[in-house]
Amino acid sequence: MLCEKCGCEYFNNIPLMNDCQVCLDCGGDHTNHEVDSFEWFLENKWIWNIDEISAEIQYDNYLKKKNKVLQTKRFYLMTLAHRSTSKNKFIFNSGNANRLKEFCEKFVGVTQENSSFSGFLDQNGYPLNSATFCIESGKHEDNPKLHCHLILDFVNNKNPNLGRFVRKCFNEYFVENMIVDNDEYDNKPFTECYLEDKLHYMINAYKDDHENFVDLNMFGGFGNLWAALSNLNG
Repeated sequence: MLCEKCGCEYFNNIPLMNDCQVCLDCGGDHTNHEVDSFEWFLENKWIWNIDEISAEIQYDNYLKKKNKVLQTKRFYLMTLAHRSTSKNKFIFNSGNANRLKEFCEKFVGVTQENSSFSGFLDQNGYPLNSATFCIESGKHEDNPKLHCHLILDFVNNKNPNLGRFVRKCFNEYFVENMIVDNDEYDNKPFTECYLEDKLHYMINAYKDDHENFVDLNMFGGFGNLWAALSNLNG
C-alpha cells in the first residue's frame, strides 16, 4: 500500500482518523490527538506487529525513554524513620515529632521561618538548590510510625555515598533509634516530570490508601520546592 502523503510503501492495520490512507510517520498530520497521548502513540509510534509486547508496555517504555533523554534525575524523594526493631522505639508523641522536624531543618538547612542556611548536607558536600519535607504519623493508630519524607533538589546530579552519609547523620542525631535497613531508609531519584506527583504524596489529603491516621501538618523547606508544596497545600 502506498502512502497518499509521502508515497512510501507501508502495511498498516491501524485505522486512522478520516480513513486517510497514510503511513504512521505521516499519520500525525491527520489526527486531533494531543502529542504523546496514548492515542497519538498508537497512530504514530506503535510497532503493531510485535505480538509479545503490548501497546501499553511499548507506550510506557516510549515515555520512559523520552523522559530519560530530556531530563536528568536531579530530585530525590527520601524517607527516614526509626528502626522498627529497636528496643528504644521512637514513641509517637508531639515531642518526638518536633525533634524529627528539628532534624530535618538542620539536615537541609532551613529555619522555622523557611529561610535557608548551610545545613548538614551542604556542609558535607551535598549542596541543595531547594528542599521541602513533612513529618507523618503512619497509617495505623494502633501501631504509629513516626517518619519524615523529604524532596531534595541537589545542585549536582551525582552525589556519591549519599545514602551512607544520610544514615550516619540520622544515626548520630538519634543515637537510640538507629536506622539500618531499607524499611527505615529509602532514597529514590526522579525527574522533574514526576515532581508534582511526589509533592502530592507529602500532603495527607492526596494520599488515598496511604493516608496517615492523623494529619500532623508539619512541613518545612526553602526555595522553589517549598513554594510549590505550599501552593498545593493551600
